[in-house]
Amino acid sequence: LRNDGEIQGSVINEANKQIDWLKNTGSIGGSIANSGSIVALEVSGDIAGGIANNGGIGALRVNENLTYRGNGNITNALIVAEGKTLSANSGITFNSDNGAISNLGTIEGNLSNVKGATLANFTNSGTTSQINGDITNSGLITRLENQGTISGTITNNTDSTITNFANNGTITGDLYNDGHIDTLTN
Repeated sequence: LRNDGEIQGSVINEANKQIDWLKNTGSIGGSIANSGSIVALEVSGDIAGGIANNGGIGALRVNENLTYRGNGNITNALIVAEGKTLSANSGITFNSDNGAISNLGTIEGNLSNVKGATLANFTNSGTTSQINGDITNSGLITRLENQGTISGTITNNTDSTITNFANNGTITGDLYNDGHIDTLTN
């Protein structure tokens, strides 16, 4: 599904249904309401009501300011473009086998990697990138790299691992480690 025009209402994906590819470069007057599965979702246009994710999104690419809510998860990748803000007051949960987070913009909200999930690369890249929320790891993060600002607490829970944590930026909160961090470079 590609929208280069205007949808005045919402795009609704019901439970047990799948959209393989959804790209919005136009405008959506309502929201994208997902209770099923969206394999790839790219937002370059306006979505007045944001995304309500109560299912699963494989890859979410944010090229425009966007509001995200719901109790669903991301199963592959989150990419936020430079100068763009992803507002997620209810937080974002990752449940992936080999996922990635690449933030060049701003993420407003908490990020959680669930038990049994793997984030291969988690980067907060560039001096203007920001994560304004807590980061909680209950699974495996192979590489966590911060070049910008993380305004929140980072927690690595019991039985969780961060293989390589490189901080070249600013972390205003605390780092709690009840699991295992192989290499920490600050």
